[in-house]
Amino acid sequence: MRRNEIRAVLAPSSPRLDAVRELPAPYAIQRVDGWDELRARLRTAPPSTSVLVDADAPGGGLDERVRELIARFAMNPVVPVLELEPGRVDDLRQLLRWGVSEVVNFPVESLPGAVAHRLGHAHARPLKRRLEALAPRTLSEDAMTLLYAAAEVAVDGGGAPELAGRLGARPRTVAGWCAREGFPPPRRLQAWVRLLLAAALLEDPERTVVGAALACGYSNDHSLRRAMRELTGELPPRARAFGAAAAAFAAELDRRIDARSRKFPSDAD
Repeated sequence: MRRNEIRAVLAPSSPRLDAVRELPAPYAIQRVDGWDELRARLRTAPPSTSVLVDADAPGGGLDERVRELIARFAMNPVVPVLELEPGRVDDLRQLLRWGVSEVVNFPVESLPGAVAHRLGHAHARPLKRRLEALAPRTLSEDAMTLLYAAAEVAVDGGGAPELAGRLGARPRTVAGWCAREGFPPPRRLQAWVRLLLAAALLEDPERTVVGAALACGYSNDHSLRRAMRELTGELPPRARAFGAAAAAFAAELDRRIDARSRKFPSDAD
């Protein structure tokens, strides 16, 4: 993990959230003064930053600001706190439809370790969902494990060495794994996933191009544009960035998987 080994967790004050005073490493809870400050902080926050919010509105029912937050900052995991009573099943379903990355069952899961466990499940979840949607259906379970690990590493600002560390394997072993699954070599795989992450961040209406680039570890917006051109062969407008990157990545996976199948036809059976 990079970014100083810390994953920030932004949390506006509420009686429920104030009960969670500290979180175990690598998480560090940071209090914000209301939802306006929360949105302001998220405009420049890296995608490793999670949001912990109370799901209930002050006057009762679900807080619509949770849905609005996900719509504006889709690549930062949003984890609401909700008391999961039998009568709240519809509310839970609504939260899932909004796109929350996890839900903390309060007060059952009010202990710091339990909250951190939920945050761990939510980590990189928005990017993983995007990768799931564009990945070929023929990918094996091992291939998806590799892709999920690449997503976690990209969100934390890492590269191929960190991918090997995340998988608990030697770099050569990971390279062999990529070849076996029809994936690009680890360095190129991470370059692709980082580009997809940056392109997804460009969809956030309150982020600048420079902000999206810096949040993904590029030195500046020119580096991001260069990576886009090198990997996709084009420089699409901001609104089409993710679609262009996703299509080019999926096409490369198809070519590599097809070439692997022709080379090792028995493995495809």
